[in-house]
Amino acid sequence: MRRALPRLVSLCLAASLLALTPTDATDPCADSTGTVVYPQQQVWVHEGETKVGNLTQHGDQPPAPWDTEPPTASVATGAGAGALSGFGSLESLVADSPQSATFAGAFEGCLDTVLVELYAFQPTNRTGTSGELNEAPHNFGAELVIDGKTFTLAGPKEAATVPNPGGSATYRLRFAIHGVRAAMERHGLALDGPHELQLTMTAWFINTNNTVYVWDTTEVPTGLTFNGTADETYGRSIKL
Repeated sequence: MRRALPRLVSLCLAASLLALTPTDATDPCADSTGTVVYPQQQVWVHEGETKVGNLTQHGDQPPAPWDTEPPTASVATGAGAGALSGFGSLESLVADSPQSATFAGAFEGCLDTVLVELYAFQPTNRTGTSGELNEAPHNFGAELVIDGKTFTLAGPKEAATVPNPGGSATYRLRFAIHGVRAAMERHGLALDGPHELQLTMTAWFINTNNTVYVWDTTEVPTGLTFNGTADETYGRSIKL
């Protein structure tokens, strides 16, 4: 009986260690050294089948596509596209609004943050109504679709707004989405490999957010940065 005791203790210890060992310790986002990698990539939105982005919401054309090539033509040469927006509501999903802008494209690798940079005409922007010199934020609702799963950013969310530093009459709107990986894990989506994404934007308040989102010119290079680091120009990050 005394001889069996050390063996029994050893077996119990081994069983305890086995129970504490993860069944799968490999992170799908880790490289060969075990370092978790989120590849950074910048993309720009381009004109779709027509210049009228609202046709996407009516089912008449695919979303405006993005790729890694920045716009090369100026609005002065007739380049660019846009979509009228300004009728978001709490009663309907963003994508159901006939006045939204929708962009779509691909990304390869693990994803944790998405930085969005939009450009827009805002004739009824709230700037100045508060008596402050700061630009009022842009209020919006959005839907981000990743590999067929829709994540709704119910409005009103806020995008940091400044006059467009690269052109006149338009505004630059920026916001950041974080917690993308955690959201994908919650819904059982594959973290690594290729992904298909779609972003739909709807300006929120009918009286102050009437907006024409514009893209695909050198003056209004609307786009997204995957796994970028947001600075103060993106305002408060939005958790997915």
